[in-house]
Parts: sequence; C-alpha cells; structure tokens
Amino acid sequence: MIRVFAYCFTALLFGAILYSMLRDSPDLITAIFILVGVFISGVASLGAFWMMYASYRFEKQPASMFLLAMFVPFAPVWYYFNRVRGKKLKVRRRVPTWIVPNATE
Repeated sequence: MIRVFAYCFTALLFGAILYSMLRDSPDLITAIFILVGVFISGVASLGAFWMMYASYRFEKQPASMFLLAMFVPFAPVWYYFNRVRGKKLKVRRRVPTWIVPNATE
C-alpha cells in the first residue's frame, strides 16, 4: 500500500512539474527526461509488487524480501537475477547406473 501511494504521489508531482515546465518554456528534451523518470519510477514500483508476490509464493521466510521490496528501489532486479534466474534446474541424466556409476536414473 505504501508503494501505491508513493507511485501516485510521484506521478502527481512529476505531472505538475512537467505541466509547469511546458507551460513556461516548451523544451521537449526536458519533457522527455521527466517522462522517462516517471516511467522508471513506475517500473520500479511494479517490480516491487512482483517481488513481494514472488517472495510470498516461493520463499520460506518472505518477510526479509518484503522489506527489501519496500525500501530498496531496484531490489527486484537483484531478486530476479539471484533468486529466480539463478536457480539451477535439476536435470536427470538418462545414462543407466551400470554404465556410469555416479549417474542417477
């Protein structure tokens, strides 16, 4: 809930800044820069929601991941590369154990 409020507040502030800048001096580069900032803050907020959902579903102790998602801005990037993508798949070897002694069937 804190993230939703923070995102709405950030979007409102950026919208007000963008409006005032375009009204006084229509500089396109500045407007694009502000819109990119709004987009990045929105992606960070959506990533935090995804991280909280994924940690609730797949972690044994999700409280620490919730705190990271709420207070560290781009923690979902770390969570994706280290916790989601970093897991190795367990692939069964199809070689019989009598050919290779340490193989699993």
